[in-house]
Amino acid sequence: MSRSPVEETSANNAVNYVEAIHTLDRLIKSGKSLSGRERNCCFLNIGSERFANISAVSGLDFSDDGRAVAVVDWDHDGDLDLWISNRTGPKLRFLRNNAPTANQYVLLRLEGRQSNRDAIGARVEVVTKGEEQRVEGVGRREKSRGSGTEGNESENPKSEIRIPKKLIKSLHAGNGFVSQSSKWIHFGLPSGTQIERVVVHWPGGDQEEFTDVNAGGRYRLVQGSGLAEENPWSVGERAVQLTPSRLAAHQESAQLNVTLAARVPMTTIRYQNFDGGQVDVPREPGRPVLLNLWAGWCENCLTELSEFAVRKNELRVSGLNIVALSVDGLGDDRAADPAALSEQLARLNYPFAAGLADEQLVDQLELLYATLFNRQVSLPLPASFLIDAQGLLANIYMGPVKVERLLRDIENLSADDQQLRRLAAPFPGTWYTPPRHVELQHIASVYALAGYVADSIPLYRTILQRESNSASAHNLLGVSLFKQNDLENAKHHYREALRLNPEMVDARFNLGLLATRQEKTSEAIENYRAVIKMAPDYFDAHINLALVFRSLGQLEEATSHYREATRIQPHNLVVRRLLAVGLIQQGLPEEAVPHFRAAAQLDHGTAETLNDLGAALLRAGQQAEAVNQFRRVLELRPGWKTVMNNLAWTLATSDDPELRDPADAVRLAEQLTRGIANPPHYALDTLAAAYAASGQYEKAVQIAEEAVQQATHENVDPESLNQVQDRLRLYQQHQPYREGGLSEK
Repeated sequence: MSRSPVEETSANNAVNYVEAIHTLDRLIKSGKSLSGRERNCCFLNIGSERFANISAVSGLDFSDDGRAVAVVDWDHDGDLDLWISNRTGPKLRFLRNNAPTANQYVLLRLEGRQSNRDAIGARVEVVTKGEEQRVEGVGRREKSRGSGTEGNESENPKSEIRIPKKLIKSLHAGNGFVSQSSKWIHFGLPSGTQIERVVVHWPGGDQEEFTDVNAGGRYRLVQGSGLAEENPWSVGERAVQLTPSRLAAHQESAQLNVTLAARVPMTTIRYQNFDGGQVDVPREPGRPVLLNLWAGWCENCLTELSEFAVRKNELRVSGLNIVALSVDGLGDDRAADPAALSEQLARLNYPFAAGLADEQLVDQLELLYATLFNRQVSLPLPASFLIDAQGLLANIYMGPVKVERLLRDIENLSADDQQLRRLAAPFPGTWYTPPRHVELQHIASVYALAGYVADSIPLYRTILQRESNSASAHNLLGVSLFKQNDLENAKHHYREALRLNPEMVDARFNLGLLATRQEKTSEAIENYRAVIKMAPDYFDAHINLALVFRSLGQLEEATSHYREATRIQPHNLVVRRLLAVGLIQQGLPEEAVPHFRAAAQLDHGTAETLNDLGAALLRAGQQAEAVNQFRRVLELRPGWKTVMNNLAWTLATSDDPELRDPADAVRLAEQLTRGIANPPHYALDTLAAAYAASGQYEKAVQIAEEAVQQATHENVDPESLNQVQDRLRLYQQHQPYREGGLSEK
């Protein structure tokens, strides 16, 4: 994965990182695990640079998708406890350290005065008394003296140097992945340890010693004081009593029964009955509906439907309607056979409604599941959705659902928010936040983006019934109405959004878009300019303004906004090309060339952009490079007539003798016209110029005369016709045609 940017930067300048984030998000939504489904690990330092894996015996080897660990002496008993957060449930675990030990500790809290207040970056040394480390050393070198000889150096045998034991720790901020442990510095000490002194290396380089620090205490060390303040604060009686618990291991299963803590409004569900008619799923007062997806080839589906049939009386007493929709034929070359499916249900004595699901219904259900659970999965078979009497989705069942479970869930349809939350959680726990409603706006937006615009509209209206002052809901409802071509109602909701929030740039932009659709140019320009005034880097406003000005023939205004759009999104290929083309239209090929070069880099040198670059280079007078680009284009797309014509024309008519290549020009021009009964006048004009360049004037005159006749037949403009005739007169005088630019064809 790309490294996170270390400096503030725009998304356009961090393309690799942004793409990697999006890829990671897609993997997570497809069910992948950030931890690779590895259980948590815990290692014990046993000295000699070795660690023991104590994951299981420590109780830390959870299968959670763990994210962060914070270390703190939470219960103030001198040992360190752990808080662990997870991406999956449970979101938070507290692990209290109850390991018996005779060891001691000392806790230090630093307070900077000349340095930062929390003393982040300080290094602390605890030097203990009595206990010493033994380190091998070398004796000093001495001279030995003997009779009649010079003194010789000798070395004493290795000895042991005794140094006080020193423990060192540093104080960090953000000392783990998305976590911050306590700023109390904890030192574990062997039993009976006495502390000689504490040395603090403060941020900035100052060093300070503190004495009168004893094992088993808590001290505040203030920079510059030299005094260790013992027990700087006391802990009062806590109201919360911690009781140990152990979660039962999650049992993997192909079945999934989910009770939604916040129910979701369902859009109108329509299906085809076995007679070919379109039917809406019934919504009868006081009666819930079970929407069941099945297939004739699915044994589990048939077993489930058979159980529904056997226990039909219990299900009817509960008030439940069941609609079983077959997905046979979806994603298959064979169409479903309604008669065969109906007969199959009859053999099961299935007594409830049935029909055929279409791809749209299945796709919408999968979209809803993905939005609710951030998982993009294909629905298994069978799959069922329990909808309460108010049309709200209450339960989802992946795999077969037992009738006992169904009856229990139907009884719980009247549960309040607090009860629903308890039913929804897969394990017991304590909630510290009030129940929340599901984010309907997100679901509606997902539907709209997926193309189910009509289904998003009732959801937005539901939001506005609950919260009439939601500017964003008004704006998004307007977007959906606009897509349905209900322009007047869309305009009403855009204006309501701006009334509630005058600074909502999206609503102002949408008014500009609507005015553009209605061809109210002045109104569109006014709204787009208002957007840019509020948000100068609003990319789409610049693009749309440029398009409006281009349609009005105001090329300079259009180009100025293309320039701004390119500044905002320098890696946008379409905008680069639009800017370059606009510059060409203004007669500024020199300025267009760098943008065509950038476009060629962005799309990795496709034939189209290389051709655009070659044409711009010709107009800018850079013939040699233009020829190279045209040759590259023909390697990528042999036989492209426009490129062959431009290359042949340049090779025949260039005023640069080193660039001119009459023979190759003839080859290309003959290939361009070969096998065509009536070649276009420009191809004949190029062939004539190539013959003249190679000294074949008789052929040049003959082909030029044909070019004049063909141009007359094509009704080309008089100026172009005159140019062809002028060249014919040159060839008749045995003179070639020379120019320094592109032949206008």
